[in-house]
Amino acid sequence: MPKKKPYRRGAHEQIFDLDAGELAPWESGHPLLDEPIPPRYTWQFTVYGGLYSRSAVAEALVEAFGQDTREERPSDGRTALFALTIDADGCLIENGATLSACAWTLGKLTSSRLDPNTLDGFDEEERAFAEAMDKLVPPERRSSTDEEQNGTRTSGPFDRVVRAFGDRLKSAGIDAWSAGAEAAGTAVKTATETAVGPVLGGVAGAAAGAFTESVLGPSDAENDDTASETTTAQPSAPRLVVTASALHDFVAEMAAALGVRDSLNATGVRVRCRAIPIRDDSADQNFLNSHIANDLSHVADAVARDDVGAALRNYLTDESALDTARRVDVRAHPDAVIAGVEPQHVPAARWPGDPGKPLVLSQQFAVNRVVRELKDDAGLFSVNGPPGTGKTTLLRDVLSAIVLERADRLAELASPSEGFTERLELVPVGPKKIPTPVHGVSCALSGFEIVLATATNDAARNVTAEVPGIDAVRGYTDEALDADYFTDLASHVLDAEAWGLVAATLGNLKYRNTFAKRFWWGNYRTSQNEDSQDADPSGAVGMYQLLKEAAHDPDAVDDWDTAVAEFRRAREEVERLAETRQHAADAITAESKCRRRWDEAKRAFADADALCALVRKDLATSDAEVRRADRVFRDADDDYESHLRHRPGLWVALATWFRAPREWQAKHERLEEARDAAKKKLRDTEGTQEELQQRLSAKLTELQKAEDARAAVSYELDLAQGQVTQARDRWPGRVPIPDNFSDDDEFQKCAPWSDEEYVTARNRLFLKALRLHRAFILHSSNRIRSNLSVMTEILQGNAKPSSAARLAAWQSLFLVVPMISTTFASLPRLFTGLGRESLAGSSSTKQARPPPAGGRRSVALPTGGRGGRSAAAGADRDTADLSTTRAAPSSPGRRAMDSGDDLGSGRGRQAHPSRDRAAAPGQRRAGLGRRSAARPPTLRPADVRSVKRHRLRWNAHGLRNPAHWPVPGREPLDRCPKSDLHRPLGWR
Repeated sequence: MPKKKPYRRGAHEQIFDLDAGELAPWESGHPLLDEPIPPRYTWQFTVYGGLYSRSAVAEALVEAFGQDTREERPSDGRTALFALTIDADGCLIENGATLSACAWTLGKLTSSRLDPNTLDGFDEEERAFAEAMDKLVPPERRSSTDEEQNGTRTSGPFDRVVRAFGDRLKSAGIDAWSAGAEAAGTAVKTATETAVGPVLGGVAGAAAGAFTESVLGPSDAENDDTASETTTAQPSAPRLVVTASALHDFVAEMAAALGVRDSLNATGVRVRCRAIPIRDDSADQNFLNSHIANDLSHVADAVARDDVGAALRNYLTDESALDTARRVDVRAHPDAVIAGVEPQHVPAARWPGDPGKPLVLSQQFAVNRVVRELKDDAGLFSVNGPPGTGKTTLLRDVLSAIVLERADRLAELASPSEGFTERLELVPVGPKKIPTPVHGVSCALSGFEIVLATATNDAARNVTAEVPGIDAVRGYTDEALDADYFTDLASHVLDAEAWGLVAATLGNLKYRNTFAKRFWWGNYRTSQNEDSQDADPSGAVGMYQLLKEAAHDPDAVDDWDTAVAEFRRAREEVERLAETRQHAADAITAESKCRRRWDEAKRAFADADALCALVRKDLATSDAEVRRADRVFRDADDDYESHLRHRPGLWVALATWFRAPREWQAKHERLEEARDAAKKKLRDTEGTQEELQQRLSAKLTELQKAEDARAAVSYELDLAQGQVTQARDRWPGRVPIPDNFSDDDEFQKCAPWSDEEYVTARNRLFLKALRLHRAFILHSSNRIRSNLSVMTEILQGNAKPSSAARLAAWQSLFLVVPMISTTFASLPRLFTGLGRESLAGSSSTKQARPPPAGGRRSVALPTGGRGGRSAAAGADRDTADLSTTRAAPSSPGRRAMDSGDDLGSGRGRQAHPSRDRAAAPGQRRAGLGRRSAARPPTLRPADVRSVKRHRLRWNAHGLRNPAHWPVPGREPLDRCPKSDLHRPLGWR
């Protein structure tokens, strides 16, 4: 509700509180009626009855339901129980009564009988209230619903009151009329009940009915002494007497009826007096109730019918039905943002602003996602951000992308005439009702409409004033003005310096009228002392005249083929530049992948090397066990052989009565058993040693593969880093790599791939797209002129064509003006007659609310060395890690050994203390009884196969101990039979 204003003489808006004993401003004698107002203007009064504080609502709710857990301060300000709109004659304006949903709901919630259906029924209550008040509207000021199609007027409620009043007075006698106001009031009440009937149900409707009776009274002739006889002879029609006292009584009745007399303490009356054009008789209660409540009701009904578009369906989808696993936290995963701003995802055209001030990272990411996700499919995309974070700036680039997409469609037309289809309808236009044809717009050119919906008219006006304003192209002003997208007309429509006709404010009736007259006729000025029909030869030329001149002299218009060719050249240039930058972006992606693969390769190499170390450790333990088992076996074998040599002869057996042979035999059996056990132990340890050697060979093979993989990744990483380094040097500060910036804040300020050359080309492409639109519009002047002529009539409320013709008219307007703005409250009236998803795109600010109109879419380099601080450090660490297990390579991308190296062979490689141990002198001797104490050489797979062949051969001779095996490639001098195992074995 508006706040009071101090009285100022000559002001065209006054807001004050009206006491019960004062004259109402519409009553004769009030000083306001003496105030001068412009010609063709009149006074309109908005009455707010039953004023109460918003904080009182919060206190009443706390008292009824308890304190909320959230500590939120109630908003300041006052509102009212109801609002009425009254004209300069004191008559109510039709559809000008509004009942406060807040007060009605509070009365329900705080009642003692609270049930789940308590909040149902407000629509019926409000309808009863409004209809009761509309019964007081004079018949000549009602809408055409009371008129038949043949021009005759039907009997409305007010007519019936008049007739019933006269008839009842005739039947009651002249005395009742002349008895005074009390008798007259009784007669009026009786006549009202008879003619109008009950004033609908509900507490608000009943209170409105009581108010109806209170304001219906006899005519002014009753108080005129000179007309008393005339009145007695013939009763006159009743006259509405809406007095201050009646309004205050109505406030008391409404507060009692709604049940908020004590909780809200609603009292008083406030009147807003405005001087408005005579034609503007629309009621305006300054949003006493939220328009969203009605919209939510419409949404609920549409959902129940399953009649919703994709955008609304997506918005209402329960979170449990969403694939939340696809969500990406871009703060935690900056790679997703870097990939999302690659040149291949950036719209080819951008807003023609300063090339040195392109969109920053998050803005460009949002634009790319909007254009990408909503380009071909219907849906909803949300961009959230606090004030001042560049949402309007972002919106301008979305507009540029949409205009470019339509320009691509225009360039595919063989001639502009293909942009329109057959005639849909003849619509009467103008005071003379000239039949004007409306032609359909080709489906190829539809689907690019942009509607900006805001909470208030001021917000809508501010945004659409900023977009075409000259400040929006600072830094590229000359080029934008050279494009001449109806620059003079845009400045006239905006009433300020503009660069192009790319946006317009519609919203309420005032804005629609202003736009229609300025846009179409050009010479219209928003002056309270001028009329739209006054010609101004020096004024701006409107679209009507521009199209008329283009039809008269088509040679003066830009050549269509030339405009298409210039647009295509500009597009090809942008695509060429984008492709070059995309190569660098691919290198960044490749570098990131290579880094991950490099880390994986390092881990794989380290794991393989660690496994090799474990096997070597186990093999060393096995070697020790083999040596111990070999010593035990040698000792047992020596004892056994020695015992064989001392077997007692016949004489000793006879001499000892065969006791010596028996003892020798018993000892022989023990020694043989011990030797067999030692031999078995030796074979078991040798088998374990053989298994470990095979495992080591396999692990060394895996280690070699890991090293080869790491070398390959290192090469790819070097290549990608070289390309990234060149891109960084070529476009400093424009390559989106987090490591290039000091912190995340600086990274967020990065303008990805927006070097001056690329940005300027994208600017130029958008202006060429607008120039192509201009050529299309002027070359299609005849058809688009008739469509726009009907559109201006629609905006001013003078035409009601069919839905198809209305849609074609709107699409024609969007062909000229890509974006329009309006308020959420004005959307239903603005797009009345259009079906769901008739228009393609919509954008909203301040509130997320799909428009009732139903928008379908509610954005090679040479190889170089490895560069970069972190890359060099990583190379050093990798080299250090590698040096712990083998000779340090010169770089991670090179093999650690020469081509002749054999992994684990001990030959052709640098010595390492952990792997090569020199044999101590004297530890190896030629004989089966001792084996070298030096660690056996690690074998290659080929060596292992060779050794296996020799082992098979030598096992036949009993040489199962690996210590006795020959070195591959060397043959023994002797082939020892089993009986000669005790003899030394010679080697060549």
